[in-house]
Amino acid sequence: MLRLLTLLCLICGPFAALANCSTGSLIDRLSPDQRGALAAAVAAAPHGEGLVWQATRDADLIAALRPEIAAADLMLVEASRDAQAALQTAVQQDPSMIFITDGPTLPEMLDEATWDLLAQALRERGMMPALASRFRPWFLMATLSVPTCAMADLANVRAGLDNLLMAEAEALGLPVQSLEPWRTLFDLLGAAPDADQMAMLRVGLLPTDIQEDLLVAMLDGYFAGRVSEVWELGRVALGFVPGLDPAEGALAYDEMGALLLDGRNRAWLPVIETATADHDRIIVAVGAAHLPGKAGLIALLQAAGWGVERLR
Repeated sequence: MLRLLTLLCLICGPFAALANCSTGSLIDRLSPDQRGALAAAVAAAPHGEGLVWQATRDADLIAALRPEIAAADLMLVEASRDAQAALQTAVQQDPSMIFITDGPTLPEMLDEATWDLLAQALRERGMMPALASRFRPWFLMATLSVPTCAMADLANVRAGLDNLLMAEAEALGLPVQSLEPWRTLFDLLGAAPDADQMAMLRVGLLPTDIQEDLLVAMLDGYFAGRVSEVWELGRVALGFVPGLDPAEGALAYDEMGALLLDGRNRAWLPVIETATADHDRIIVAVGAAHLPGKAGLIALLQAAGWGVERLR
């Protein structure tokens, strides 16, 4: 029996965020050597271009190229509506999931210069440093990853592409399931040693103008289908973090990739495979960085015997 997957590569956050941000791009700030290094890193990543892919197994590929959501019988996403609701409820009931409830606060764990940078970034986002000093480092890192110009759009979480896709699926009566338990990211990041969490936090302390230009460059790359470039731009941006040791930044970035991408990709593969036992056409909608690379979903599906082709 035909088994068909359509993989959609999503960008995190609402598209409207670009409207309020800088019109410059981080690419314009790069030196020729930096541009060359970026191009080499992007070229080295398997399946580094393409937003939509189709994977088939034991079937005529031409007959399989019908990826309309209306024809699917299941959608798999990182976090379904039920999962999002469960997460919100859990945080309300157990604030320790995102707050440090005992032990040293962030100003006590960071050097003065780093805390000053962090406090300034918080103020720019309308957050009180005294309150945020009790946030867990990984949670604060995620908060600071959003430029100030996009904060208002982020508040409207239903504007994100994943939520728009789920709304479309719901309107069509298409079942939507999560690829992982709702606690997965909290457990992964929360289990990281404090030193690793602090390193992740430091790599996110980009100056406001650089962060806005980074968002512009990432969205430019995304809409052009250069998904590997989206991830590698984040690595290049480390060179603009004040006082960050390059080796420390590169190590933290690689560790984030292994933790947030590679391990989860491998865990998702059996979930996808299991779903094909009862469903013939599946939409898999995940973040952009999950598709390219040697440990990306495309490569993992190929290794598992799926025939994969980019849809343009």
